[in-house]
Amino acid sequence: MCHEKMLKLVSMLFFCSLVGCVFQQEKTLTVGSNHWIGYEPLYLAQDMGFYQDASIEITELSSASQVAKLFEQGLIDVAALTLDEAIRLTFRSDSYEILWVVDYSFGGDAIIAQRSFSSMTELKGQRIGIEEGAVSKYVLTRAAQINKMSLDDFELVPVHLNLQEREFMDKNVEAVATFDPVKSRLLELGAKQLFSSREIPGEIVDILVIKKGTYGQFEQEINTLIKGYLKAVALINQHDNEALALLARRAGLATDDILIMLDNIHIPNVDEVSSLLYSGKPELQSQIHALTDFLIKEGELEGSIVSNHLMPSFKLDF
Repeated sequence: MCHEKMLKLVSMLFFCSLVGCVFQQEKTLTVGSNHWIGYEPLYLAQDMGFYQDASIEITELSSASQVAKLFEQGLIDVAALTLDEAIRLTFRSDSYEILWVVDYSFGGDAIIAQRSFSSMTELKGQRIGIEEGAVSKYVLTRAAQINKMSLDDFELVPVHLNLQEREFMDKNVEAVATFDPVKSRLLELGAKQLFSSREIPGEIVDILVIKKGTYGQFEQEINTLIKGYLKAVALINQHDNEALALLARRAGLATDDILIMLDNIHIPNVDEVSSLLYSGKPELQSQIHALTDFLIKEGELEGSIVSNHLMPSFKLDF
């Protein structure tokens, strides 16, 4: 009887070890983003089959706030966020680090108004749609400052990214703080652009963020992710017809519109990313401090940034 129990126990342990191996092989690196032209190389890499032999899944979510929420909950491994959104996370936990710098916005983010408005000052007292906890509030704050106004001059209306176009067209708001492709679609419909990130060059940075320990757990998948991303960026820079067609299809716009959108961002190359993240004095670190100070001054955050400053504890080598 003891011999029979021992055989059962050994069989169970053997089965569990097999299941464990299967689970280890099937672990998937999950990446989440909202819809933004700067994140499109990730989806292009996926559509072009660059990840077909890797356990990588790229998922588009409805808003940046949803991306941040699922990331904090551990439901996605890599979050595509703006730098200010990532800084907000560090005030709740000292467990995040930057994986990659995706782009700088140079016109892709904007204040878009109904055609009857011709300046920011004319929006005083009007309803402005913004996505709470996301970069749109920063854009509106900077637009107000430059025009000698403040957020108190507007009636702020929380509107998720996926609802901004509808709310604007239904005239439930007089303007929205938004970004491409929503920005381009509204302009095509006759809306007016009153302010864009081209007026605040270098201030809006899009990054990929992971939690500490993720790189060690998914080193192979992360390297494959970035290599595929860089291949997609190369195709975009070459104006590859297939690549541009895929981008246009996802955005619901013409190829010419995609090229205009791409002109409104700067995608740093590998050398630039290395300088931003890995140099003796990483350029992005000073930007993190400056942006943190701004968010504290504006009452967006309380306290001071935690010790890790979001800078990576590892170095990718390409």
